[in-house]
Amino acid sequence: MFCKPCSMSEKWTNPESMFRHKPVGSPQSEDDFGSCVDAMVAARPAANSEFVRSVAAGVASIEAVRVFAQDLRAIAKDLPLIQGEIASRAALHGVDTVILLSHGATLAFGYQSHPPLVDLADRFANAVGVVDPPGWEPTLATTAYLVCVRSLGLEWMEAGITTMLVDRDWADAAAALASGLRDHYGISVDDLACLSALADFSGPRTRAVPALLSEIARSAYHQKLVLHALRETVTLWTNLWDSWASDSDVIPATSPGVVNAY
Repeated sequence: MFCKPCSMSEKWTNPESMFRHKPVGSPQSEDDFGSCVDAMVAARPAANSEFVRSVAAGVASIEAVRVFAQDLRAIAKDLPLIQGEIASRAALHGVDTVILLSHGATLAFGYQSHPPLVDLADRFANAVGVVDPPGWEPTLATTAYLVCVRSLGLEWMEAGITTMLVDRDWADAAAALASGLRDHYGISVDDLACLSALADFSGPRTRAVPALLSEIARSAYHQKLVLHALRETVTLWTNLWDSWASDSDVIPATSPGVVNAY
């Protein structure tokens, strides 16, 4: 006996019937919901964070840059794996969707002769003078962000897709960071390739995420789930960038080659 075919929404979402407590009322219109999502993502962009602005101006301490480089390696290693897991949960929807959601993860592993993202992150870390002490671990803010993305994504696929929205912040943030690191810290263009890769990390996927969300978040319950996941992700994403700025005023960088001076 064949199973009854699933509808589009049944393929995508967790049924409301499995939850005891559900919001009552009507869902927002697609336009209103999309505007709400966009406003949450754009509220505190990474490019406007104190850390990015201080690096762009050459006043961030080299210690702060090195902590950023260390954490960037953890992000480069773990985030593609996490997002690959999230993408695999879309298998019922179709191959095209899995490929779309896997875009960043695929590039990160060196697709079409691109160097793997983690190798580029290692190159950048070496360029700013990172030397790992024994037992080094990512900072708490980085760990919390990665744990949040993975736990939300594996609990609810629609929440996992939501967590990918902040990736689009990399494009503007990476451009500002690369300019500052090149002009004020003497880092070569080749050693900054990690930032270029992160700028491309989201690609067409994040541009398509709003359309995917509009498809899977049609009920009041699922809209609330998406907004909750986005609120958690944006908060931890903002905390991540703020944490890298904590020592930005200790040792100002004033000229190219300053990394080698410390």
